[in-house]
Amino acid sequence: PRLIQNMNGAPMALSGGAPLDIDPAHLALVQKAMFGVANTKDGTAFSKRIATQDLRMAGKTGTAQVRRITAEERATGVVRNEDLPWEKRDHALFVNYAPHDNPKVAVAIVVEHGGGGSPVAAPIARDVTLFALTGKMPDPDHYPLGQRAQIRREQKELAPKLIDWNSLKTTGLFVVAMIPIWFWRNMSFLAYSIVVLLLIAVEFIGVSGMGAQRWIDVGFIRLQPSEVMKIALVLVLAAYYDWLPLERTSRPLWVLFPSILILIPAFLVLRQPDLGTSLLLIMGGGAIMFLAGVHWAYFTAIIGSSFGLVLAVFQTRDTAWQLLKDYQYTRIDTFLDPGRDPLGAGYHITQAKIALGSGGWTGRGFMKGTQSRLNFLPEKHTDFIFTTLSEELGFVGSISLLGLYTLVVVFCIISALSNKDRFSSLLTLGIGITFFLFFAINMAMVMGLAPVVGVPLPLVSYGGSAMLILLLGFGLMQSAHVHRPRPKHK
Repeated sequence: PRLIQNMNGAPMALSGGAPLDIDPAHLALVQKAMFGVANTKDGTAFSKRIATQDLRMAGKTGTAQVRRITAEERATGVVRNEDLPWEKRDHALFVNYAPHDNPKVAVAIVVEHGGGGSPVAAPIARDVTLFALTGKMPDPDHYPLGQRAQIRREQKELAPKLIDWNSLKTTGLFVVAMIPIWFWRNMSFLAYSIVVLLLIAVEFIGVSGMGAQRWIDVGFIRLQPSEVMKIALVLVLAAYYDWLPLERTSRPLWVLFPSILILIPAFLVLRQPDLGTSLLLIMGGGAIMFLAGVHWAYFTAIIGSSFGLVLAVFQTRDTAWQLLKDYQYTRIDTFLDPGRDPLGAGYHITQAKIALGSGGWTGRGFMKGTQSRLNFLPEKHTDFIFTTLSEELGFVGSISLLGLYTLVVVFCIISALSNKDRFSSLLTLGIGITFFLFFAINMAMVMGLAPVVGVPLPLVSYGGSAMLILLLGFGLMQSAHVHRPRPKHK
């Protein structure tokens, strides 16, 4: 063994330096102890499964205490290091070398304010060591049991289920497209009323998940009525403005009614709570009103008053009548300053930015992204799937996906402009706007340009209700396009 010193930023030499005067017996004892850390049941890192038959490594865990928990803090319920603010948590350490009998790689991991060395730093060191030795990403069997089960579930359950469901949803698209558009016009108010009742039912019989009550379990699928409302609202507003004479479009009384149609579901969705979908309903409904011919002065007044609403949101924080939930305020804080809690509330967006930047021009390669494959990315198959795609396919893959999305929006615009039926035209534009808001907000969210909200990436994210409703919306758009009025030829 030799000491290696890095002076003034000079590259470290891999050899040289003064030999350490260590008794071989003592060195063997240290090596045996470090091997036991990762490979024997009494080892401090053994439970994290960092050593396997293919990766025999030796190491040492460590935790650098930042400060002790005081008696006053314990009295308030702060009993674990994780209960402290991020900047007061301990540092996680792990050093190792591998293979243990013929060392070729040495790794030192320090996770600032990460907590324990065994649960936090050791798994990272394992993955870095494996990659350095083999150039391959870790096999799922290298992961702890919880992570291993998650990866196996993704590989064996999510993909086949996704294929089966998407086949059924695509069939639904063609069925909806073949039904004449006049049928959907006549059904619009009934469909809207049914979905409003479903949103009310969520309050009483809804299924909870991830801290929110948004779903209704109907056996074969967990239906999210707020997703259905995105299309039902477009339908009812298009039917309303198709019925309303143009000269009445901007009169206050006739503006009030569609505003109520928008605000009722937005309020019910906000109570779940789901701020992201609530804002999508308001923005999508407002866009249809504007395209229908409502005077711009109404929108100017709303935009002006929204500044007062934003001020009220911040002024009511930490009061008995605060307008948002605590977690929603946390999301706003994280959006403004992700670095305030990089291992807590800011972890998601921080890891997403790392993945986006590491993809480069052409990406790391399919299934070779370190952020996604090593489970640093949260919700990598749903809301944050764009970061996975960007890391593996790079800028080229990301801009290609954006180009495909743009083609869909352009088709909606061309189809709407060529359609002489007012209902069909507004319906097509409304679905195009809904689709645009889906991918625009999702991409802005994962890039740190908007607060994190639960909006999936259309046609890419794994999910049930969102994909189903989007494909049914495309079916309505195709119905409007196929059954549009055609000029009669003499």
